[in-house]
Amino acid sequence: MILLTNNPRADEIRINGNQVIIDFREIALVEVITSARDMIHRGHKLLSAPLSGSVKPNETPFKSILLSSETAALDMQGLAVIESALNIIRSFPALQWNYTDEILHDFMEIDIKLMSRT
Repeated sequence: MILLTNNPRADEIRINGNQVIIDFREIALVEVITSARDMIHRGHKLLSAPLSGSVKPNETPFKSILLSSETAALDMQGLAVIESALNIIRSFPALQWNYTDEILHDFMEIDIKLMSRT
């Protein structure tokens, strides 16, 4: 499995003991979703919900998405889910974040907890 993420603490994520390749990128949340969509177009299967949790996508800077490491036929269901997530993200107004390091740490922790339950 591949964990596509912009969370600098992604190495703390545990996925049921499975081997996970961490694809860390210093990019915005919407770019994580867009990159996941591009990977789906290349044949990767979407394995986790792109908008999990109750934190609005314009309020958190961190997102992790699990995808298959193997490629196969186009995952049409995954593509529909990821396109829907992109539409939802784009519907939220952009916010200017002025988060303290403590708050950023909390958002990283939320992402870790959400992905560790996958």
